[in-house]
Amino acid sequence: PKKHVLYPPDLHLLINFVHSSSAFKESEANLTPICLPKFNNTGFLHLYVCYITPEICLLLLSSKAEDFGQMSISKDRIEANLRSTGQSLLQIERAVKNHNYTVDEVGIPDLLHFLYKSSTLSQMTEPQMGPPYHTKKQRKHLFRLYEQVHHSVHILDKDKPHKVYY
Repeated sequence: PKKHVLYPPDLHLLINFVHSSSAFKESEANLTPICLPKFNNTGFLHLYVCYITPEICLLLLSSKAEDFGQMSISKDRIEANLRSTGQSLLQIERAVKNHNYTVDEVGIPDLLHFLYKSSTLSQMTEPQMGPPYHTKKQRKHLFRLYEQVHHSVHILDKDKPHKVYY
């Protein structure tokens, strides 16, 4: 139902799950159970996966496996609408290829990287990795720093009520 929210960790799990399996690209449509811990860590949802084009993947979720037929019909309607407008699929493919942005485009001098999370929208953004984070070791160091910041901001110590951390 529309009243349910997919939180960023669950969305990240979905995206990684779909991208890590070539089987999804090779078949017309798949239905697979998946546990999304933030959504419900005691049950499964059923994920309908279909690549409309090699670059555009449609994901539909249901609480019931028997909804496969209905999800297939929904997929056909969505795909027909996207194809009937002429430019929709092309615009989506263009957006997929150009979704990254750099720290320089943000326009803040001396900024190397950042993460921004909107709690109200339950969304987050970050620029693509640029200098000095080219190697895996440098990126790992950055994420360790983010972990430290996260811990400092969310620590349950009354004497350190950080909400903003520089």
